[in-house]
Amino acid sequence: MNILHVSQSMAPEWGGPPRAITGIINSTSTAQISNTIATVRRSQHSTEIESDARLRTYSEVPIAAKLWPSFTASGTLGLRSLVREADVVHIHELWHQIGAMAAWYARRSGTPLVISPHGALTKRAFEDGALKKRLYWAAIQGPIIRNAQAIHVFSADEKERFQEFDIPIDI
Repeated sequence: MNILHVSQSMAPEWGGPPRAITGIINSTSTAQISNTIATVRRSQHSTEIESDARLRTYSEVPIAAKLWPSFTASGTLGLRSLVREADVVHIHELWHQIGAMAAWYARRSGTPLVISPHGALTKRAFEDGALKKRLYWAAIQGPIIRNAQAIHVFSADEKERFQEFDIPIDI
């Protein structure tokens, strides 16, 4: 089985998502499971992975990133082939272009999609840039989540937040 993990960053200063991804990968890397990480370069440093996971890091387009943080043209193109190789696409976090593109490619190719929000739907997180997030939710993020085959939450609070959004899938 090939799992593609998609994350905005694997830099240690990014916090929980790189640690969670590393934990998942380190505990699932076996002869039967291979892991690939697609991420945007945001730092010179990257979280250490104790396995043979492939790491694909894409460059940010600085001008486009003003409108959509960490926009990556090369990642948009590179993701297509990574999604085709994957048996499952696991998007970590919400609101990022690399995740939206991976979800789009997964839907087009019929590849199952798992989403781990890592706290990105807390009321506090949703209030930060509220207007942009509400528009993005309506146009992009909400449909992505509704089309996911699974949502991997890390707390009861996160599960409750999804229920507040009336997400019609098992959590």
